[in-house]
Amino acid sequence: MAMDLVKQVLVMLYMKNRKPLVSVSCITCNHSSYITKTLENFIKQNTTFNFEILIHDDASTDDTVKIIKYFQRKYPNLIFPIFQKINQYSQGISPTFVFNLPRARGKYIALCEGDDYWTDPYKLQKQVDFMETNPECSFCFHASEKIKNGKPSGVTRANSGDTIFYKNNISKIATSYARTASLLFKKELVKNIPQWVLNAPVGDVPLKLILMTRGNAGYLDENMSSYRVNTANSYTRMMENNKKKFARIKKNKAKMWSDFNKYSDYKYNEQVIPQQLAANMQSLIGKSFFKRLKFYFSDAIQKPLLSLSLPSRIKVVFLSLILLIFPDINRKFNLKYTQIYQRFIFR
Repeated sequence: MAMDLVKQVLVMLYMKNRKPLVSVSCITCNHSSYITKTLENFIKQNTTFNFEILIHDDASTDDTVKIIKYFQRKYPNLIFPIFQKINQYSQGISPTFVFNLPRARGKYIALCEGDDYWTDPYKLQKQVDFMETNPECSFCFHASEKIKNGKPSGVTRANSGDTIFYKNNISKIATSYARTASLLFKKELVKNIPQWVLNAPVGDVPLKLILMTRGNAGYLDENMSSYRVNTANSYTRMMENNKKKFARIKKNKAKMWSDFNKYSDYKYNEQVIPQQLAANMQSLIGKSFFKRLKFYFSDAIQKPLLSLSLPSRIKVVFLSLILLIFPDINRKFNLKYTQIYQRFIFR
């Protein structure tokens, strides 16, 4: 009996000190309805390597912390949580970049927020195998199913079949196809994060932009995760219900695209400017038509517009006029409009 106990302790110490190949980063806040499924599917991962689960709870007021602590007690050498007393995101602090990435010990980092979940027990193994075989890739992602109002609502696919995307697809991959719960990337590429990334209103888009400037993006055409939209505390629900927040976030997104353009020395200008101008136009929601019209003819719109090639300029002018007349279209039909926009501009 005593020998068995000693053996268990030695195994626990070995696993604790064994360096993981993958660090799973999970950000939670009031996800008590979903976090159990998320954690269960982390634990179900079958791999030939060690991995760790880094959870950052951003001051949840429901039972999220209680559930995480239950799993932590059950898997003390696998789950490593941080419990905040004050919500960090509301203070303009990115939990992923400030708290989770710096403590990650893995060569690779996989992301999954507390209201999303993985659906394939070999997801991590497949992605790591891909990355090891394709070292020119800075990250890889896969197909992912959208869950809207608790029901499946289609699978987001970037291609029919596995492929590698190059930098001419930087905007499309960063905004539309590479869902957060499908990402696995090299930690070494995000050690020095520029300030504009930390200032961005969302974390996943600038992360993917940075990664795509540092390598190619691998795509596995297998549905291995599900992402929820329109949940009680979700980004999509907030964008639908609060015009002021929607406008502020879009204004900050426009600045994010402008900052990235400068950071990348305008190498991707043809892809960046359409995103920047669309965000600027969408930030005018709630303003009168005449104020929107005045802004449309201001330097903030016209100067970037003139930097585009003529074919791109014609397309962007057309879509910008739609946003000028119907600024609420993207807030009400966010994903559909974004997909149309991407296909029209970048096809």
